[in-house]
Amino acid sequence: MKRGTQVTRMIILCLLVVSCIGDRIVAQPAAHSSSAVRLIQIEPIWAGPDEPARAMITIQNVGGVFRRRWDAATLAPENNTFSISGDSLNILDMQESDDHANTTPNTPKISEDVVSRDSVTRLVKALQAPAMRTPELSNLGITPAWLEQYIDKAAKSERGMMRGGDERQQALYRKSFTDLNLIKRLLPRIIGSRWTDDSVWVHVTVKFASSESWTAETQALTPFTLPWSCKVAGKTMRTYNADISRAVVALMPEKTMERYRISGEGLEESIRWPLESVIKTKWEMIGAEDQVGYALDLLRKRYTIRRSEVSYYNDPTFGTEPHQGVPLEANLETDVCLTSFPKNLAVATVFPLREGRAIGLEMFLQNGSKYENLVLTNPWIMDSLRAHSDLGAWLHFNQDASMSERAMRIFVADMHKLGRDDLAQQVSGHRDEVALLNYNGSELILFPDHHAIVWRWSNSHELFNWPSSSLEMKGCTDYNTLDVGCVAAIIKPDGSLQK
Repeated sequence: MKRGTQVTRMIILCLLVVSCIGDRIVAQPAAHSSSAVRLIQIEPIWAGPDEPARAMITIQNVGGVFRRRWDAATLAPENNTFSISGDSLNILDMQESDDHANTTPNTPKISEDVVSRDSVTRLVKALQAPAMRTPELSNLGITPAWLEQYIDKAAKSERGMMRGGDERQQALYRKSFTDLNLIKRLLPRIIGSRWTDDSVWVHVTVKFASSESWTAETQALTPFTLPWSCKVAGKTMRTYNADISRAVVALMPEKTMERYRISGEGLEESIRWPLESVIKTKWEMIGAEDQVGYALDLLRKRYTIRRSEVSYYNDPTFGTEPHQGVPLEANLETDVCLTSFPKNLAVATVFPLREGRAIGLEMFLQNGSKYENLVLTNPWIMDSLRAHSDLGAWLHFNQDASMSERAMRIFVADMHKLGRDDLAQQVSGHRDEVALLNYNGSELILFPDHHAIVWRWSNSHELFNWPSSSLEMKGCTDYNTLDVGCVAAIIKPDGSLQK
């Protein structure tokens, strides 16, 4: 018999065998393919100001069709008025009949539809992917085109910088927002940020025909709720893979609680916050330069300018008194220094702006050194500044003196409240001779003989050769804060605390 004839007969025989048992030959799905998925459970929980809201979405493989069921009343937190256990909506425990259509008011009303096999496949693949130990731009979908697309949305944010600013400031913002290298450096802060104080928990379970289960859960309040903690194929991992988030969202019905957060919605806002903090100083300096550049040019002839801005801010040491119907006055604020200063010392100047002029600039250039010398020649202040070079110190100068008229009025009121009118009189008679120094949040009034009055005090650091806790902080008449209080203490010329 010829070989070709023998081969032909073998092929025919095989075909006959297959035809006889064809209905018994069933392709077995891969152990972790979408076809092997028996059940998916997605359980989002949201804890807002009211009772916690909880829901359960179940997706069951019924003959190769992925049927999704959920109680619509529990998906959105505003409709979720009762708590349910995960088992109460377990699709495996539900009968295939329509008994759930005949419900009482306390019985969940189950909605049902079908999700695509591709959606299930995406979730399985995302969970199988290697762990991402850190966020990645491409995985988050942050590309030059994406940044260009979302910059206008970020710019229109109610609290964003771009709602103000001149042409050069806005150009800086646009250049920075679309700088992919800058955004990459900011990624830990972008994904590490949280913009709400609520609580969220999302738990995902994937059950296979083999009885194996995979889980993924997150409690993160970040874009895409990253990172996820996963238990997959016997391994535990923590991953920043946003593909898991996208796959979970694709399996959630519309309006499911936390769906917007898991989807990464609002990512541009999470970029805006750290970006604006990075460019804030440069943004403000551009604005000041464009409005009162002449004043900055005069300051540069003697000083190095660390910071400058035009603002309407006020605090106990400067600014206009707030009155109803009276607009606040704009000020040119600068932090300037000399090479002879300790690196943590600057002069914080404030010049009111009137008709485009910085009021008090010339007086500062003439008399500023008088107040600087009160700091530079004070031995116990200088010793402390050198010992605590990481703590900032700012010598005030406002329009005509270091101790502004506004600061004087508030200081007098505070001393009166504390029963130390004598200290108020001591300063008021020498307002143009004393220096007001903000040292790490504490306000000290320095005198030419090197003694000082402690006005406001923050005991967060041991600044001098006596315990910070020696001073009892009490409430001020205005501008109270959690970590700074008013005191009425005297530091003697040698730096010791007067008992």
